[in-house]
Amino acid sequence: MLSSASLPRFGLAMLSFSRLRAAGKVSSTGSGDAAPLEHAAARLVPQLGAVVEAYHQEFGQDPELALLTRKGVAAVKREQAEHWRDLLTAPADEAFKARARRIGVAYAKAGVSPRFYLQSYLFFFESLVERAGGESSETRRALARALFADMELALAAYVENAEDQMVQLSAQNMVKSVEEEVRVAHRTARSRASDLTEIVGELSRSMEELRRGFEMMEGSSRTNRDEIKSVASAVEALQGSSREVGDQAEETSRRASEAVAVSQEAARRMARLTETAGRVAEIVKMIAAISSQTNLLALNAAIEASRAGDAGRGFAVVAAEVKQLSQRTAIATKEISEQIAEIVAATDATSAALAQVGDMIGDMDGMARGVASHAAHQVAQLDEITVNARTAASNANNLSRSARMFTAGVIEIETIATNVQDFGAKVAGMLRSLTNRLTITVRGFLGVDGRRHPRVPVRLRIDVDCGERHNEISTLEISEGGCSLWIVGHAFEDGADIVLHIPEIGSVRGKTRGRDPDVAHIEFVELSAAQRDALAALVTREIDKDAPLRAIAARRRDLVREAMEQALARDEISLEDLFSTDYTPIPDTNPEQVATPSLELLERILPPILEAGLADDSRLAFCLAADRNGYIPVHNTIWSRPQGDDPVWNARHARNRRIFDDRAGLAAARNLHDVLVQSYPRDLGGGAVEMMKDISMPIAIGGRHWGALRIALPVGA
Repeated sequence: MLSSASLPRFGLAMLSFSRLRAAGKVSSTGSGDAAPLEHAAARLVPQLGAVVEAYHQEFGQDPELALLTRKGVAAVKREQAEHWRDLLTAPADEAFKARARRIGVAYAKAGVSPRFYLQSYLFFFESLVERAGGESSETRRALARALFADMELALAAYVENAEDQMVQLSAQNMVKSVEEEVRVAHRTARSRASDLTEIVGELSRSMEELRRGFEMMEGSSRTNRDEIKSVASAVEALQGSSREVGDQAEETSRRASEAVAVSQEAARRMARLTETAGRVAEIVKMIAAISSQTNLLALNAAIEASRAGDAGRGFAVVAAEVKQLSQRTAIATKEISEQIAEIVAATDATSAALAQVGDMIGDMDGMARGVASHAAHQVAQLDEITVNARTAASNANNLSRSARMFTAGVIEIETIATNVQDFGAKVAGMLRSLTNRLTITVRGFLGVDGRRHPRVPVRLRIDVDCGERHNEISTLEISEGGCSLWIVGHAFEDGADIVLHIPEIGSVRGKTRGRDPDVAHIEFVELSAAQRDALAALVTREIDKDAPLRAIAARRRDLVREAMEQALARDEISLEDLFSTDYTPIPDTNPEQVATPSLELLERILPPILEAGLADDSRLAFCLAADRNGYIPVHNTIWSRPQGDDPVWNARHARNRRIFDDRAGLAAARNLHDVLVQSYPRDLGGGAVEMMKDISMPIAIGGRHWGALRIALPVGA
């Protein structure tokens, strides 16, 4: 490659060569060399193919030769053979000089170093002179002069263009440095945004768990509060029952005391009754004794009456009656004694029973007093439990209220976390947009395109082997040096080695050199000459296929430019307003639409031109004009529907008055080359994406870049 150190030395060498030629020590071919050159040509032209083959064998492993053979080895060999044949056979006219200069320009643009360039010339010089060894000295001198003349012209053009190439190379290096710095900053910011998103995600998950915990706690608090209230109600009921039991126990104790007193009084009366029965028994005994004595007296009286005879007959009657009375009295006395004995026995039993009843009532009194005492103690404890239950219910209510407050706070924190996460995503999006804008701006400002090979959008179904994985994937773009792949649903890492099986090209080794969310950029490595030729032919075919589309874009671009220039000439708008970037948001639009001072004019003059552009080719999805920032004031009618309430529907159908500053949109809007052909995923809203081939051409008004004319059709259409 050219370097800042080698270029000045090479320039001095060329200056010395020019001075030698001016002094006559080295001369260019002249009219007198025609005959000797014709003689040399007859011998050398048939050998040019062998010389070219020997050159490629000699330098085949030199990486700088690959810079020359990008368009295919066979094409380079053919051009080299034609060049040396023309040198030997064609007249040294202006056409010859132009061809020689083109060689130097081609070497300079290819980026080969002066060392390689001189070595290449030296190889051909030595090979041709050696093969002309049997010719006359005049023929050899004519051949040398022709070779030096060709070399002077080519090297002079090489030096002139090498300086431009150095500037271009420096600009490319600057762009690469800026891009690398931007990528590093973007990766760092993306990493930080990712960390922030992860932290916020963890915070959200923690808040969610905390919120669920508080909700569970609130539910448990409500349940506990209700249960405590139920317990408090039950305790209050139990407290009432306990008080009633206590009251009844006290009443039982009181009545038991009274019963004890009554039983004791009954016992006392029974004792008196027993005592009276004893006295009655004594009296009955006395009566029995009197009855017995009376009976004895009656017997004695009867005996005496019997002795007295008739005189005692009346007394005998009385004695008999007294005897009968005495007997009846004895019988009655016996019965009374028996009844009194029974009464005494019953009285004794009653007294014993009353004593037992008294003891039992005394025991019941003690038990009732114990129940009353326990009931009073239980009532006191239930009072305490009731107070505690009420306090617990109040605390549970406060806990539930606190849980609700915490839940509300957690929800608010979750909302803040979601806002932070959304903000992080927006910042990441802004950084991606900034990266795209800065990269495209720097490239546009320096007029630099780091691509070594033209890329063309083409959709090919290819098989890709990546490690153990086998994938069937579509290409989006392809060139002689690489391709981009649509990798939705597939995993590709930067720097990964892969093998691509491409129809009509064969198996090609590649390396992943970067990726967007859904696109992987692949660099081809170790291409064979046949594969390079096949890729060059594929790219050429695709470029030729786009020729009608380029013509449509050029025609519409010219009509848009003429319409704007005519409006300026008629003073319908000022140049300042036409180029204004004062984007004023239109209220109540989602996605946001904006207006500029030129919107009213452009909505009047552009629709006929753009609608007619769609009619030029039925495959076209749109034909539009975008300013340098990707602002599309006017879109085709099909994509310019009034917005409704559904943002997804609006994103797809209301695409006018919106800024599309994605990478493809900005690249098209800020492109300064004659034409830019690219592919990109067109976001139609709601996750719908359509891969598009975009052809854009810059629009310049009064020598000032306004934006671009863009037409697009689905890739593969």
